[in-house]
Amino acid sequence: MMNEYHPLWEIGIGTALVLLVLFAHGFAMFGIQRMFDTWFPHLVLRPHAVLTKVLIGGVVLSLLAVHYVEILMWAATMYAVGALPDMRSAFYFAGGAYTTYGSGDLYLPANWRLLGFMIATSGLFTFAWTTGILIGLMNRFLHERGPNAHVK
Repeated sequence: MMNEYHPLWEIGIGTALVLLVLFAHGFAMFGIQRMFDTWFPHLVLRPHAVLTKVLIGGVVLSLLAVHYVEILMWAATMYAVGALPDMRSAFYFAGGAYTTYGSGDLYLPANWRLLGFMIATSGLFTFAWTTGILIGLMNRFLHERGPNAHVK
């Protein structure tokens, strides 16, 4: 726990976490795309309504899980530096900041306040990246299945 304010620690830890989150996100996005690329050709050759839904559902759940892990990374860091008293509070605050929803009734102490907008910045970048991946996969899915194809 830090009793004195050390802005370089706060900025350094926050910047390191932003970079770590973005690196982890990129690694996960490429993995999810690789999984899609592995299974998608099978569904183009032999369309199957249930397996198509399972693939799409798997992609969406995987993307959601990645964001939860990234929120957990922020929460663990805030708990480790003593910015919040317990992991539940840290996860609540990190989730609110990451989604830019806000936590409303929970605030960081003055010496860790900069982490809030750093968490939000990482969330904005990762959600935009995730949206791009999801749109790309769905466009590919619809394009390769044909203009009149739809999932039943």
